[in-house]
Amino acid sequence: HQQHHGVGGVSEGLVAEVDARRQFGDRHGTIFGCPHPAGKPGRASVRTVTAIHDHRFRDLDPTTFHDLLKLRIDVFVVEQECPYAELDGRDTEPGTRHVWLDDTSGPVAYLRVLLEPDGSHRIGRVATLAGARGNGLAGVLLDHVHATTSGRLILDAQTHLVPWYTSLGYLPTGEEFLEDGIAHVPMARQAEGD
Repeated sequence: HQQHHGVGGVSEGLVAEVDARRQFGDRHGTIFGCPHPAGKPGRASVRTVTAIHDHRFRDLDPTTFHDLLKLRIDVFVVEQECPYAELDGRDTEPGTRHVWLDDTSGPVAYLRVLLEPDGSHRIGRVATLAGARGNGLAGVLLDHVHATTSGRLILDAQTHLVPWYTSLGYLPTGEEFLEDGIAHVPMARQAEGD
């Protein structure tokens, strides 16, 4: 898969991709051209985000995998006060993709794409560090997945995020349910061209 170095240097292609998606129905903000690129101290922005990474487990070095797990644990276990088994055995599967954005200090936004037995791709573990939120980083990661993944995309959205995922082309596929005490809604999006 792809790795984009120096987001500022490759942002033209990504901006064009995001702008095209907005034109055809994806209505989320983008970090590129963000009106508040500086934000609060320590906040990731287009000026500090250095790369989009998309790798299989076999291509991750131990330090990077540690940093990705730390980001996930900081958001889901610590911040959301939701103790659960973060290591579910799926990170190392051959079809799993780890997709993230770095700033100068390491990963700031992350998601995982799992290949399901029916051929669909499950997006999960979508997380942005608290200090980096509000810049559209998760949307950039999802745009990347939309552009690089064929077939049906599925996810379980936290209920308060359903409107945001709907704006990205996802539709509810079932009833709300609780997972680890947090309300979720199953959603799906058909890949472009399918």
